[in-house]
Amino acid sequence: MRARTDSAKSPADPALLAVTGSDEMLAEKPDIEMLLGNADRCRRLALAVGDRHTVETLIAMAREYEAQADRAETSH
Repeated sequence: MRARTDSAKSPADPALLAVTGSDEMLAEKPDIEMLLGNADRCRRLALAVGDRHTVETLIAMAREYEAQADRAETSH
């Protein structure tokens, strides 16, 4: 079943799309909990889909999120 896209036709509020903060804030280290949460989410999604290619992609994404979290943790 395909998702309805009718409601997605209205343009987004430009104020919501604006990036706030300085360049220094954008260069901060990624949030380790967020990265690990993304990895967990990818693994849960992998369990819920039946397409082998999608499962492999999600597992690879989970591993990459975990690697990013490890790198961020060691650089603290």
